[in-house]
Amino acid sequence: MRKVLATVIPLALLISMAALRAVDLRAARADLLRSADARATGLAAITSTYVGETFASTDATLRQLAIQSRRIGGPDAPSSEWLPILQVASAGLPIGALSITDASGIIRHSTQPAIVGQSRRNDSIIRTLMGTGEDVLIAGAPFATIAGRPRIIIPLGRKLFDSEKRVVGTVVVSFNPAAPEEFLQGVDVGSQGTVWVFHPDGVLLYEEPSTADRIGARVADNPVFIAARRSGNGVLHGPLGADGAVKLTAYRTRQNPPLITAVSLDEAEVLRSWQQETRRVGASFALLSVVLIIVQFLLVREMAARSAALAREQRARERAEHANTVKDRFLMTLSHELRTPLTAIRGWTRMLVLGAVDEDKRAKALAAIERNALAQEHLVEDLLDVSRITSGNLPMNMQTLQIAKVAQYALETIRPAADAKGVQLQSAIDEDAGAVSGDPERLQQVIWNLLSNGVKFTPAGGRVLLDVHARNGSEIQIAVSDTGVGISTEFLPRVFERFEQEDSTTTRAHGGLGLGLSIVRSIVELHGGHVNVHSEGTGRGARFEVTLPLVVHPVQTQRPIGALRSEEA
Repeated sequence: MRKVLATVIPLALLISMAALRAVDLRAARADLLRSADARATGLAAITSTYVGETFASTDATLRQLAIQSRRIGGPDAPSSEWLPILQVASAGLPIGALSITDASGIIRHSTQPAIVGQSRRNDSIIRTLMGTGEDVLIAGAPFATIAGRPRIIIPLGRKLFDSEKRVVGTVVVSFNPAAPEEFLQGVDVGSQGTVWVFHPDGVLLYEEPSTADRIGARVADNPVFIAARRSGNGVLHGPLGADGAVKLTAYRTRQNPPLITAVSLDEAEVLRSWQQETRRVGASFALLSVVLIIVQFLLVREMAARSAALAREQRARERAEHANTVKDRFLMTLSHELRTPLTAIRGWTRMLVLGAVDEDKRAKALAAIERNALAQEHLVEDLLDVSRITSGNLPMNMQTLQIAKVAQYALETIRPAADAKGVQLQSAIDEDAGAVSGDPERLQQVIWNLLSNGVKFTPAGGRVLLDVHARNGSEIQIAVSDTGVGISTEFLPRVFERFEQEDSTTTRAHGGLGLGLSIVRSIVELHGGHVNVHSEGTGRGARFEVTLPLVVHPVQTQRPIGALRSEEA
């Protein structure tokens, strides 16, 4: 649980911090875009006002010329009167030719003498001026100049009246919308922004900066022009060119003079500082995540190491406690197992010394003493074998031998005990099972111990079976099965452990020190084999299986098998 908390809590904190920072960055992005919209809108308004004021100053000049016309007699006044007036009026204004026409559209006076006398009655601005009944400033359709550097000109005009309010002519000026170029170039729209000026007829009057001279180009399909014609004033977000770069464009439309001004800011440029902050925050969180992962890893590893050490300590303590318990039980069992035959030996010996045994019972007394002495010897030998196995000094006389003969000898050795108890002893020994490499007396000890256990734990009328046969062409299996008391599921994993007994009380029905099966396993493993046990539970018998490697090509003759100490028991 602590590992989970140590992992989840920092991770949750990191995710929470990242979420809060993401919200902050999102809000900062929105603020930057709103600020950029406001800035573009302000620049568009300033640009529109400046261009409009430039038109207004030109219109003021036209008004003054209309007043002068009434004073000097209208278009019919001599050039000596008009020319100084026209020259003074055109000075300082972003205009081209300044001309005076009569009511029929003939140019009577002009700052460009070459066009004097030409008719302009078919020009749209003259027709519009003469067709309106109001005294207003009229802007004609823009057109490109022919002479010199190409440029777009917007004709502006007003009607001229005499003292009786009759129309006597017009005053027309060629206005250059790019005249405020110096101001427009000074508008700060960044390296990727643009300042636009459109005529409502769909003509580009000004573009800054521009990689090509597009003045006069048709812009009917320009998104900014389309938006301005649709809504007049507003802000447009989206790409404007083939490069797909998103622009923030504010546009404004003027009615008099009819112009559309727009200012575009590049979204990527606007968000550059935000993107840099985002990358910095991302890098910081990445670094923090790496540090957190490392700390987390070290912390979890330390906790795991502590938990493992604690678990090892607990297991060691449990093993030590279990070992102490087993040792105490073993010492109790050992004292009981030693005291029982010693009591019998001492009792019969005392009776013989005192002459309390009749002559016909002396043989029985001596046999009892011998039987109990052999039992003592068997206990001592088991203890010595355990000691030798533990220290790695168990003597082994290895040779090639026929396992069937060893099994038959062990079977015959245990048969008297089985007959005495009323246990049926059966065998299925394959005489041609094959040869193994081993110590014949130790292998006989293994088989005898298994058969002895089977007889011990099988009640009268039960059966013990010894089965020896070759298996898989590479090993020999020795199996001892019985119909006895069986082994409980809880004790089964510990059946080969040293000093372990399922019933270790002094009142148990069966004697022994709990060393026999431990010795069996050690001897079998020293012969390169393994031993297994199977039991379906208490009261359902048990089956012990010993597997030994088969010697494919025996090269040594088996020596006669000597009698084991257990043979005499």
